[in-house]
Formats: sequence, structure tokens, C-alpha cells
Amino acid sequence: MVKYFFCAFLLAGSLFSCAQSNVIVKKVHSFYIERSAGNIAVDKNGNELQPATDTVIQVYVESFAKNIIWDTAWIGTKSYLIITQAITQGVVEAGVQKEGGKRAVIEGGKGIYVWQLYLQPLNNTADNKNKIKAKEKEILLKGKYKGMVFLQKAGKPVQLETIPSV
Repeated sequence: MVKYFFCAFLLAGSLFSCAQSNVIVKKVHSFYIERSAGNIAVDKNGNELQPATDTVIQVYVESFAKNIIWDTAWIGTKSYLIITQAITQGVVEAGVQKEGGKRAVIEGGKGIYVWQLYLQPLNNTADNKNKIKAKEKEILLKGKYKGMVFLQKAGKPVQLETIPSV
């Protein structure tokens, strides 16, 4: 009876160890900033025209892996090129959240690598349709680690305060 119990115990332990997935990403923080021109255009009557805005999207990824290659991101059906920068300092302040005024701070830690990802829009023509699509207003990231391609949800980005132009 003890033999059967011992064998079952070893079998259960090996099954649970095989079921463990290799987690690469610890946490993802996504933000955007809407910038507008410093000068506000007016029509001939002096009425302000709607200023053109530029949206800058930044994602910070805390990961357990050092050698991740980030490739593409999607927001809805739009695709973005990821420009990557590894953060080597311990604490990064992304900015101040527009709602609530809370500081957006990302802290690495021992054994945690922080990546700053800038999303640059790609040409989304009809012949360049993506097979991958994210939920509307949510970010989906594509990366590669040890030859394996993976997708990581980055969620809906939080708006940060714009630095005032001088």
C-alpha cells in the first residue's frame, strides 16, 4: 500500500511540474500622451480652430527575461512598430495621470528587467491587413523569447498630463 501511495505522489509531482508555464512578463503599464501644437490657429474671425494632436503611446514592461525581442503591437486593427529601450535605472517616472493626478512610477527590482516601448504607427493599407487584432482601445504586444513567439496583453492605456509648451 505504501508503494502505491509513494508512486502516486511522485506521479502527481511530475504532472504538476509539467503543468507549470514559464512566465516571462511580470507586469505591464501602458500610457499615452496627447500633444498639440504650441500655437493655436485661428480663422479670419479670430475663432480658435481645432488644434491637431499627436498621440504618443508608451508601454513599460517588467519582465523576468533579459533577452526579449519586441516586434509589433496592435490597438484594435491598427498595427504599430515597437521601438525598444531597456531601462537600467531602478525607478522610472512615466508622468502624472491626467485623472486623479497620481504619479505613474515603475520600479524594477532584483531579477526584474524593465523595457520602455514606444509604439510607432505602421502603414495599415488594405493589402497589409493584420491577421492579429486586439480589442478596441487595448494594446496587444508581440515579442520573441528563446525562439518562441508570444503575445502579451498591455490593456487600455492611461492618459498622462502633457508637459506644457513654452
